[in-house]
Amino acid sequence: MNSHAKRFYQQTNEETDFEHFFYEVIYLEEKSSLSFSSLKEMSPNLPKGWFELSKLTCSDRIEFTRDYWLKTLPFHPRAHPFLENFFSNVEDIGIYLTKENPKSPFEPELVYSMQNDSCFFRGFPPASYDLLQEAKAHFHNRIPNDFLSFNLIHNGFKKHSDTGIIPLEKIRKVTDLLHQSLLESDRVVLCNEKAIDPSSLYPFYECFGLHSFQCFYADWYPTDEMGNVYFSGIDYSISDPAKKEKSLAFSTFLDWLIFYLEQIEI
Repeated sequence: MNSHAKRFYQQTNEETDFEHFFYEVIYLEEKSSLSFSSLKEMSPNLPKGWFELSKLTCSDRIEFTRDYWLKTLPFHPRAHPFLENFFSNVEDIGIYLTKENPKSPFEPELVYSMQNDSCFFRGFPPASYDLLQEAKAHFHNRIPNDFLSFNLIHNGFKKHSDTGIIPLEKIRKVTDLLHQSLLESDRVVLCNEKAIDPSSLYPFYECFGLHSFQCFYADWYPTDEMGNVYFSGIDYSISDPAKKEKSLAFSTFLDWLIFYLEQIEI
């Protein structure tokens, strides 16, 4: 595990470089004597597959997880070769259980530690079938399938201390709050100096501390599904889909995910 991940997951009452600390941390690989039933009592959201993953060697954990990503995500001509390369640069995949106060349950995280001390990624347990169906129904089956497929791997995903991809159970609230704030604002949301309808934006990723989001954009269908654009909460503009090669506009969620995983330097 690289030094950034080790420092982040230290159990401490002092502020770390990431201005975060955990009340208690369990690294599952070091708790091989604990049964799944006992761990499940401590961490109700712990998937059985993650417990079994912790019993494998480091190289097998990486290989098994890579294969699961490739099997679960729909085929994409750029994403699949990219993911092969991404996982070749993963140093370790570890399962952490963390709690932030004495009364809270442990929350499980799958941690992708990159080689050369570059950075690490944090994935949360996959979405349930019911949660996926609720999200699809709320957004009238408009949410892209590649994004929903990713939620079968991780329902919430972030780079070190980033806010990251929004869990499905929070997307409705985040969307409603964003729409409300934009509609109540006296500022107009612009795309290439033209006003757009704020309610056409569906955020799925939040930038840490910026009130800015990557959003599915209901007025742009470059394929059979919605593309996505960057909304800046600083200048109230979105990236221009007509200039997607030079802006943060992406035809598919997987195109955006490649961009997010590529930016691995801390």
